[in-house]
Amino acid sequence: MILKMFKKIFLIFLFLFSFLISFQQNIDYLKDPEGNDISNNGKVVTLNQKNFQLKFFSDGDSCYYVFWGNGKDTVMITPDSLKIFRVIINPSNVGIGSHHVEILDSKKNKKLDFYFKVEEAFSIFEIVLKLFFGLVLFMLGLRFTSKGISRISGYRLKEILWNLSGSNIKGFLSGIILTLMMQSSTLFSIMVLSFVSEGLISIPGAIYMFAGSAIGTSIIVQIITFNISFFSLLLIIIGFYINDQVKSLNYHGLIIMGFGFIFLAIQYMANSITPIKNTDFFLRFVFLLENNLWILFIFFMILTFLVHSSAVTVAFVISLFATGSVSFKSAVIMVSAANLGTSLTPFFAALHSGNKAKYLNNINIISRIITSIVFIILMFQLEKFAGYTLHKERDIANLHLYYNILFSFIIIIVLPLINYFSKFLKLEKLTVDQKKIIRESIVKNPIVAMGRAQREILKMFETVGKMLENSIVIFKTNDSKLLSETIALDNQVDDYEKEISLFLLSIYEEEVSENISKKARNLIFVVDELEHIGDVLSKNLMLSLKKKINENLYFSDSGVDEIKEFYNEVLKTFNLTLEAFTLNDKNLSSEVLKRREYVLNILLDLQNKHLKRLKEGYKESIETSTLHLDILNDYERINFHLYKIASNIVEKN
Repeated sequence: MILKMFKKIFLIFLFLFSFLISFQQNIDYLKDPEGNDISNNGKVVTLNQKNFQLKFFSDGDSCYYVFWGNGKDTVMITPDSLKIFRVIINPSNVGIGSHHVEILDSKKNKKLDFYFKVEEAFSIFEIVLKLFFGLVLFMLGLRFTSKGISRISGYRLKEILWNLSGSNIKGFLSGIILTLMMQSSTLFSIMVLSFVSEGLISIPGAIYMFAGSAIGTSIIVQIITFNISFFSLLLIIIGFYINDQVKSLNYHGLIIMGFGFIFLAIQYMANSITPIKNTDFFLRFVFLLENNLWILFIFFMILTFLVHSSAVTVAFVISLFATGSVSFKSAVIMVSAANLGTSLTPFFAALHSGNKAKYLNNINIISRIITSIVFIILMFQLEKFAGYTLHKERDIANLHLYYNILFSFIIIIVLPLINYFSKFLKLEKLTVDQKKIIRESIVKNPIVAMGRAQREILKMFETVGKMLENSIVIFKTNDSKLLSETIALDNQVDDYEKEISLFLLSIYEEEVSENISKKARNLIFVVDELEHIGDVLSKNLMLSLKKKINENLYFSDSGVDEIKEFYNEVLKTFNLTLEAFTLNDKNLSSEVLKRREYVLNILLDLQNKHLKRLKEGYKESIETSTLHLDILNDYERINFHLYKIASNIVEKN
């Protein structure tokens, strides 16, 4: 009886099992005729993308349920005529992130899993544009702070420029200070190369200035890593108000506004990268760079070359670090590349310059290459054996500081070798292109530019003084060759007048303080007066002396002595004026002013003596009377222009 019952139950169970098998559901991800998955499982979309469908096929149940992995209620879906089920997804509704969808049958049993990812909408072109805008914003901030610092410093720091070739410590400190003022080690390097080319700085002195400049750049980077981006807009607003409304503090406002732009730029660049930091595209890009460090190095070296400042590039690295996209090795590579890239602009600028500038520039770039190699090896080993890594933005700035300390150590330690080989170099003049690059670079910092202009004016003084000294030699010896050479020197004076005036005008056209503007105007006045003296010597006095030589005229002994006496008085005025200009000494200038009446009285006395000789019938005096008076008057005109230069020095003080 029990056995029969068991058999019946078994047969019923077997029948039901066979029935269920015959109606087994056939559910699978939708595939194309070739068997490829077209269900959109694993799809990655952006937030602004249109609706898309998760698709699957089933010949079983007439309905299924969609269950979201985040706990949302199930939603029933039905098939179309081809038995294809479609789950419509709106990316903007589900939000950014990875999502999981389960497909349940009518009994709420899970049958399929779908996965998809929604990323923030972005445009590569727009992101690149924003990054470059951030870099421009950063450089604008650097320019504002540079202008503000240099204007506030005023002409009180001119001693830095006059003592660049002093002690090594002075050179090192001037490198730090001037780099902080110019906000760019690249522009500073070009300036140093120009001074070396002109023989104003020795190569050892320039080496210490390069070392100081490296530390100065690191100080800039340390400053910009202060995390006060929250106050950046406030700094810009306050700085703008002070600059626009408080005239006595306008350049202080410019500095505040500049720092506001710097911190805003760092935050802006970091925010620009945020939309793509978790995207497959960006992760693949980072993976490519992480596994091809040479590409990363070259990319950041070129970027630094384009923006002319390692501080700008390091700020960009800090922005990348803020997004969590920078590993320790990448940071080391990027910082090394930035410091090497900053030497490329001076390198190309020096290609057409003199031997000393080329030699110094080669030392600079070779030292940075060696520093980059040593720095990368040391840092990689430090990470490997000591576990050193990055924790905050300050660590990026510290890497930059460590690099430049190492660079300073390397370039100074090999200084004896550098100095030895520099003895074999000859000083060569700068080319026109090199002078243009230097002028454009130096004019960015009026303090540096004013010092440069004063040096050029001293050279102009020297040339005019040479013409003046030649005049009395020609008068005594009738040297025609020296006369021609002296007239030719006036061309140099004219060239000086043109170049220096244009240079000073370019400073004047910059947004500079009233003190710098006034100084530029005064120097233009001095240049103009020196050019007038050159004209008097070449076009008047030399013409009289040429007549004396060609007509074989002879002066009386008394006449010769009188002209020599008056020349000596004018020469004394010239030397006193030169000293007053060099030292910017008001007292010496006052002495020149006092000589105005004194020299005029001497002239009047000499003219009376000459007239007396004419009355007495001296033959030589009669033949050379006009020439004698012309020469005296020409020397007096020179004395008058020197008087005007001295008056200018007194007025500006």
